[in-house]
Amino acid sequence: MSEAQFVLPEGCLSVDGGHVSVYRPDCIAKAKFVIFYGPEECGSCRIDRLEGLDTLYRLAETRRNFDVEVIFSPSQEQVQEIMELLRRKAFKWPVLVDVQGTFMELNDFVPDDNRFHYFLTDADGRPVFVGNPLFSNSLWNLFIRAVDSL
Repeated sequence: MSEAQFVLPEGCLSVDGGHVSVYRPDCIAKAKFVIFYGPEECGSCRIDRLEGLDTLYRLAETRRNFDVEVIFSPSQEQVQEIMELLRRKAFKWPVLVDVQGTFMELNDFVPDDNRFHYFLTDADGRPVFVGNPLFSNSLWNLFIRAVDSL
C-alpha cells in the first residue's frame, strides 16, 4: 500500500480491565489492526462504544496473526479524564493511552480525517488495509482478505 511504517509511541499506558500499567510491546513482530482516537474526537463517546470492537478482538484471537491496538491520544488537558473513564469502564481488552500525544507526529502518514484512523499493518508495521471494517460488509470482506494475506 505504501512505504509508511506504523510506530507506537513510547511511554503509552495500558488500561486493561480497569487496571493501569506501562505498556510493554511484544518483542515478536506481529501484524496489528490499529484504531486511533485523537484529541479532536469525543473521547467519552468512543469509550462508551468500545464494546462494538469485540468482533475485531475475537477475530484476532481466532486468527492469531494480528493484534488489535486501540490507542487514545488525548490532549494534555484530556489525559486525566480519559484515564479515569477507561478505568471506570473496565473494558475487557487492553486500551492504550498516548499520554505524550506523539502518535500523529510519529505516524505522519495517518490523515487528519478520522475515517482513516483504522488500519491494518503487516508484521513490519506497513499499512495493508485502511478503513473501519465494521462500517460495511464490503469493507469487512476486504479486511478479511487482507488478514488472510498476512
